[in-house]
Amino acid sequence: MNNDLLNYNQKPFLKEINGVILDVNNDFLALTQFTKNELFEKNTNEILDKLFRNNNKINITDTEIETILFTKSFDVRFVKVKKITYPYTNIYIFTEIENSRLDDKLLFIDSLINDNNIGIGIYTANDLRLIKANQKYLDYMPKPFNQKSAIYGKCANEFMNNYEKSNVPEIIKNIIQNNKPKYYTEAPGCLLDHNLYWDNTITPISENGEVKYIMSMLENVTERVLSRKHIHRKKKQLESIIESVEDVISIVDKDGKYIKQNKKMTELLGLNDNRYVGDSTKVGKYYNLSGEPIPISDLCFFRLLNGVKVKGQKLKYVHNNKEYYLCCNAIPIFDDNGQFETGVFVVHNITELIENSKLIDNQKKELEIIFDNMHDAVGVVDKNGNYVKKNKALTNSLEKNYCIAAINKVGDTLQNNQKYYDRSNKKLTLKDLPSYKVLKGETIKEQRIIIKSKNSKVYLDFSAIPIFDNSGNFQYGIIVAHNVTHLIRKSNKIEHEQQLIIKAEKEKIEAIEKVLSMKDEFISLISHEFKTPLNVIYSAIQLIEYVYIDDVPDKVKDLIKNIKQNTFRQLRLVNNLLDITRLNSGRLKLHIKNIDIVSLTRQISQSVRLYSDQKKIQLLFKCDIKCKKIPTDDEKLERIILNLLSNAIKFTNEGGVVTINLHDDKESNMIIIEVSDTGLGIPKDKHKLIFERFGQVDSNLSRQAEGTGIGLSLVKKLVDALNGKIALVSEPGHGSTFKISLPFNQDVDDEKSDSFLDEGCRLVNALNVEFSDIYL
Repeated sequence: MNNDLLNYNQKPFLKEINGVILDVNNDFLALTQFTKNELFEKNTNEILDKLFRNNNKINITDTEIETILFTKSFDVRFVKVKKITYPYTNIYIFTEIENSRLDDKLLFIDSLINDNNIGIGIYTANDLRLIKANQKYLDYMPKPFNQKSAIYGKCANEFMNNYEKSNVPEIIKNIIQNNKPKYYTEAPGCLLDHNLYWDNTITPISENGEVKYIMSMLENVTERVLSRKHIHRKKKQLESIIESVEDVISIVDKDGKYIKQNKKMTELLGLNDNRYVGDSTKVGKYYNLSGEPIPISDLCFFRLLNGVKVKGQKLKYVHNNKEYYLCCNAIPIFDDNGQFETGVFVVHNITELIENSKLIDNQKKELEIIFDNMHDAVGVVDKNGNYVKKNKALTNSLEKNYCIAAINKVGDTLQNNQKYYDRSNKKLTLKDLPSYKVLKGETIKEQRIIIKSKNSKVYLDFSAIPIFDNSGNFQYGIIVAHNVTHLIRKSNKIEHEQQLIIKAEKEKIEAIEKVLSMKDEFISLISHEFKTPLNVIYSAIQLIEYVYIDDVPDKVKDLIKNIKQNTFRQLRLVNNLLDITRLNSGRLKLHIKNIDIVSLTRQISQSVRLYSDQKKIQLLFKCDIKCKKIPTDDEKLERIILNLLSNAIKFTNEGGVVTINLHDDKESNMIIIEVSDTGLGIPKDKHKLIFERFGQVDSNLSRQAEGTGIGLSLVKKLVDALNGKIALVSEPGHGSTFKISLPFNQDVDDEKSDSFLDEGCRLVNALNVEFSDIYL
């Protein structure tokens, strides 16, 4: 306890006297994210309740216990805590468990949580306590547990209805035991809202083979379930509607035989046995509204059989000396080959409308003065779609100035080949037009319609208002078109100018890329030029070593060794530059074959022991598998491992440890090679920098251990070329670990295998070059 008292200020601590906080250190503030003013002279138990957020009081004694702590911003921290007790004074000492932060361990989940498209909640596995969730997930929770301050730290049984009585505890238990996820689709929400349906994926998250957390991915699919039920219900309703509507509705096949018809057909046309299209012509006659007979071939019923869509054909039908006025609509339905398959026609009895047309004409005259003096184009349609009124703006602006076919009836312009488009350039049908929608009783506000001609476009914003009589029946539709062409053209001009700016920037980028390409070509050329004299120098040195070495003085031998060392260093730089430029240009060739990765890695490790022993560094090789063949390029992999080992030895002081750890990850089908050291370590903000070309963490380090900063850049590119991944775990003063993951689920021909030593002294030469920065 005396040691604890002496060292407590080296860890986050909280000091209280008589239950009141009188002191905290900066480490405690950094751990909890509170300020000193928010803690000073506050009740200790209240602050601890905020931090631990546990309904069950935690008994803190002089024995250290592990627990969960929540920061001010509700980030979870896994800590150890104990209490040192003195008269009138208690000191609470907190120790954050190393490498326990969720943000570091669950990086792959952060993007899912931040996207907020699917509700995600993370629970502890031992007591199902919620420790992290996005807003989507919280929104699904019952009030008041739909916010972090109310739900974080609570167990599932504290905020879910009937949790203990449900089968969820048993499900969670099986998930933890089997370490496998469970998927539930369209499950009724017994634990949340009984009226809702949910898709839920419950996934265990393990550490070292033990399930530590449970992740729930929750999505509300009630609308999807109810929509399917709604469609089935609507189908039955449609059958009832066909039978109950006042209009005649009939469905015929390609031969003109009636498939379905309602009773109104018999009542209106006076037919007791109506089987085929045209049967009505046997008992009655058809005329147009002017009283002229209509040829049978022009009737909508027969035009329908020819695949012609008919909209609003008005007819006079005479049967038993009684006249009926009809409005006929016919819609053909085609099969996948474009052949007529079935047809639907609707006959509306407009006898009353025709008889009252004189009244409508009088009402039109009363509105002429008002309409003709309006700036916007205005039209009024009756319930049959006829334009009962058009003002001068509509006639002059649209029909004359923009060459639109005469507008007399809803749909007339379409029949005259006039084409309309919406904002997304989609061609509009009759049912898409505001004039048609208003006939159905819809109110339209500023629907944008584009009219195209050979040389120009006209942009109109349409509004439409239906007018009903006292009985709620549609009477008129008022359609207003506001010409916004001048505004659109102005906007398009601005957009065009912006596109020109973007084009100019793109051209600049292309020019820069071209310059970079030329630079790589220049570097490649220069590197080749350097390599030739270096090879000549190296050949001369080899000749001296093998033939004349005994004839030269010891001082000259030292000079030759120095020349050889620096020749290797230059060759290393030239080789790296050449490979970098080849990788950048896509010209690096890979020779893939099946390699025993265990044997290769072990031999490489043994080959560098001379350099580690010289620096009095312990070199360890760890592997839990005897043999593992993977498809890879052994020469490229050899360079990767040698480079990492070279860096590890260079930056590890005498007495340190360098470890090569090889194992396989069967879940991801990857071989893992980890090169760890107990050296200087690398700050987090520099992790990305070291993989960039010429990137160095600190210029002082480059003077302590020679190097150009290009090696790790090449390592990263070579790993990428082998379809692998490289990651770094490091912090200053705690060494570094480079983790390489390589796939082993691909195969190559058996004859291309296990030849990584068939080049004799290649490994020795590679060692001499790669370790040329380490002076022996």
